[in-house]
Amino acid sequence: MLNLLVKDLRMMFFNNSSSVGKRIMSAIFSVLMIGAFIAIETVLFILIINKVKGFGLTPTKSIITIFLFVVSCIMIFVDMLAAIKLFFNEKDVEQLIRYPVTNEQIIISKLIFLLISHYLTSAMFVFPIFIAYGSILGRTPIYYYKMIFYPLLSFLLEAGVALMLVYPFKLLLDYLKKRTWVQFILGIVLLAGMSYVYSLVLEVFMDLVVNNQLALL
Repeated sequence: MLNLLVKDLRMMFFNNSSSVGKRIMSAIFSVLMIGAFIAIETVLFILIINKVKGFGLTPTKSIITIFLFVVSCIMIFVDMLAAIKLFFNEKDVEQLIRYPVTNEQIIISKLIFLLISHYLTSAMFVFPIFIAYGSILGRTPIYYYKMIFYPLLSFLLEAGVALMLVYPFKLLLDYLKKRTWVQFILGIVLLAGMSYVYSLVLEVFMDLVVNNQLALL
């Protein structure tokens, strides 16, 4: 089982046909993007919580629920991408045929790897939110202990939905690979949608900053 997990690790992160330079640049870009998202997410969450905490626990619980819902949507997408690499890699299937392993062992090892990957990725996104929430509202140490288990519990829902959608999602990706013009149109639509969402988030962020500055005057 351990050998299967190591093999999946190599396949996911080290079995890339691109050059070392491109892989390093891709890794740096991914780290910067994830870091920027976590920073914006955390700052925005802190500003909103500080703004509504005077109205009681109900608004603060609603805010953290909204943020966790957004993270769940992101994690479902991330889990789908990981599941495609794990379960639909033709080279991986050819290699496994040569070894005396059962289908049950293969599936279990891939699910374990997906769980580990999910936990680490989810923790990066949700732990800053939980820590900020606990610090602002003065939660007890047991709160931070319970926080550790959230990515494990969220795996049941988020990875479950991802695994149900992974095959249709793979078919969609295969369809797009053969039709460049559809990729172009879809890219424009997604870019426009993300720009619109970004403008809304930036507007909320600026309003909070301005209101906080006025409150200090």
